Amino acid sequence: MELYHALPFFCFLLGKCFKKGLKGKGFVLLVKLACIVVASFVLCWLPFFTEREQTLQVLRRLFPVDRGLFEDKVANIWCSFNVFLKIKDILPRHIQLIMRPVCLVLSEIPFMSTWFLLVSTFSMLPLLLKDELLMPSVVTTMAFFIACVTSFSIFEKTSEEELQLKSFSISVRKYLPCFTFLSRIIQYLFLISVITMVLLTLMTVTLDPPQKLPDLFSVLVCFVSCLNFLFFLVYFNIIIMWDSKSGRNQKKIS
Repeated sequence: MELYHALPFFCFLLGKCFKKGLKGKGFVLLVKLACIVVASFVLCWLPFFTEREQTLQVLRRLFPVDRGLFEDKVANIWCSFNVFLKIKDILPRHIQLIMRPVCLVLSEIPFMSTWFLLVSTFSMLPLLLKDELLMPSVVTTMAFFIACVTSFSIFEKTSEEELQLKSFSISVRKYLPCFTFLSRIIQYLFLISVITMVLLTLMTVTLDPPQKLPDLFSVLVCFVSCLNFLFFLVYFNIIIMWDSKSGRNQKKIS
């Protein structure tokens, strides 16, 4: 799963090498990093290189394409919609697997990116409980949240400009002049989202589901996560569309 986090670390370390200069200390640092990464990779994979089937089995677990998106009810949007609309019968498997990494925009939109990543971790709650990883996930999530608060000052970057919603807000105010509290709404939604995730986590851990509804808490986790992800889907598409619109307008002006 750390493959999801490897890319931003790679970009950060590579940038550090470029900053030091690839003709001097930066090149030495790059060689050191390359050697450490290759050595670590070989040591991790060495036990599985003895048999071809073992190697293939590890690859199947790392990239579980054959299992689809529905294992353990952690694919929230798909599992939630699948109750009403059988997505597996409509969309082919390779289409279901298209997603985008949010870690890459963590420094640009820290508040929303942090929120999204918190929800992403929460969405895996049934799987984390199954693998007895609840406590490590809670500790690492809290550490990640504290790091984002201290390093990116996420709560100080909730204005329309910092959320990259200024162009959208200006467009909406042409028709709704009273639409001046968008950033406040998003802050309240964040608070509601976090409180809901915390309460649902506590309920899942401390309470037993009804006998007639053994998957109640797992479905609720999927449903809450689905609502959050739909909100993020709308938010990120608004940013993309209005950025594209602003870019076209600037070209016309120039």
